[in-house]
Amino acid sequence: MTNYKSQFSSILAPQIVALIEEKRAFGYKYDSLTYFRQLDRFILEQKLKKISLPRSLVERWIKRRDHEASTTCGHRVSAILLLAEFMVRKGIPAYYPPKSAIPKSVCNYVPYIFSHEEITSLFKEADELKRERPQSWNYARFPTVFRLLYSTGLRIGEVTNLVWQDVDFDSGTIKIRQGKFHKDRFVPLSIQMLKFLKKYSEQQVYVSDGYVFPSVTGKRSNHCTFYRCFHEALKRVGIKHLPGKGPRLHDLRHTFSVHNLEKWLKSRENLQVKLPLLADYLGHTSLLGTQKYLRLTPSIFPEIVLRMEKSIGKLLRNHKNETN
Repeated sequence: MTNYKSQFSSILAPQIVALIEEKRAFGYKYDSLTYFRQLDRFILEQKLKKISLPRSLVERWIKRRDHEASTTCGHRVSAILLLAEFMVRKGIPAYYPPKSAIPKSVCNYVPYIFSHEEITSLFKEADELKRERPQSWNYARFPTVFRLLYSTGLRIGEVTNLVWQDVDFDSGTIKIRQGKFHKDRFVPLSIQMLKFLKKYSEQQVYVSDGYVFPSVTGKRSNHCTFYRCFHEALKRVGIKHLPGKGPRLHDLRHTFSVHNLEKWLKSRENLQVKLPLLADYLGHTSLLGTQKYLRLTPSIFPEIVLRMEKSIGKLLRNHKNETN
């Protein structure tokens, strides 16, 4: 790979490069750096003299351009939002615009929440694909990957980063190292998932520090390989997939959260107790990162909206910083 660092020369070049390196360390490819290069040139043109991301510069950058495609606008704006979030985490002054100021093309995605019946059908098709293609490395791992994503709410990057030494069959937990926002956490597995994972482990060439779902070469898998399996399973179930619109693998994480809320709301659990537990389980840095799942739930259970608002409204208002 060519030395991409030389492509950046603005005063914020070190921060842009550090952001890219962090993303790659988490397993993201980040091969195409077009929008970061454009942002770097824009910062140069603005003659920024201080290591910061001022509001005026951010607002000029995120403004939708004439005849600009929504996808292009989305990618361009996402670049500066990622940089702003990164700089804030590093203690560097940076303006992060409110959601109302971000073009709708960036923030209007509505997660697809699978029904329980659809999840069951997808499990069945994942298993069937494995049986039909026993020699395929990707399809052999997909049933386990799919179940793990749905039953734990893990991010796909966390699943592909998982190594065997972080799987504790005795305690029934897995350790997620340096997840999003550099957080370590322990995630308990259901009895059914634990059995499925153990059966999977018995079919693998076990290497204690090796990846649970390695590539053919034993290295970390590219999560895109599982997207292909996922899209085929969706097609067989009859769920239409639209590029850029979903459903996405990440929607299994949303579905996990909403299905748990569904269960708690039906059984009239105390959400003031349950929500902080869910936030910690998902690896959110604040409770408001979990609040978005509540906004998805009322469409499924409109009759409990008022009770939900009364139960947790005060709790949510006490949190100031929303993160995912």
